[in-house]
Amino acid sequence: MKIRNTTLALSLVAITAACGGYSSERTGPGMGTSIIGSSDDVTLTINTANVRVGDQVAFTFANNSDDTLTTGALDCVNHYERQEGDEWKRIESLRACIMLAQIHSPGSSSNHTTPAPEAPGRYRLVVEAGSASGKRLAVKSAEFTVAE
Repeated sequence: MKIRNTTLALSLVAITAACGGYSSERTGPGMGTSIIGSSDDVTLTINTANVRVGDQVAFTFANNSDDTLTTGALDCVNHYERQEGDEWKRIESLRACIMLAQIHSPGSSSNHTTPAPEAPGRYRLVVEAGSASGKRLAVKSAEFTVAE
């Protein structure tokens, strides 16, 4: 029973770390770590051409780093940033999901879909991930346009 409780507690810590609701531009405290930005070894690729409001956006999360990464369920924990002038503003996701930890082994990739933003504009998709070493990443896709 003690092992089961310990496993449950560690799972909850991993879920909290992966789904912590940090802004992708934020640094500072958060379980003793800070988000350090994207890594060339971890990529987020948009696979849908000509994204329109109301579409589903297909994307690939690839972990080519040496670290095992943890995120929440990628269909749920991602968010968009919208370009407004020279700045990128976080667009909160209104999607309700059961948050489960998803493990991404070194060299792995996985395909997902998520609803497109609700307004036309210039966007990028962001997924936040954590590693066993305590590193936190905000993995950002290339910019793309959403049309009406």
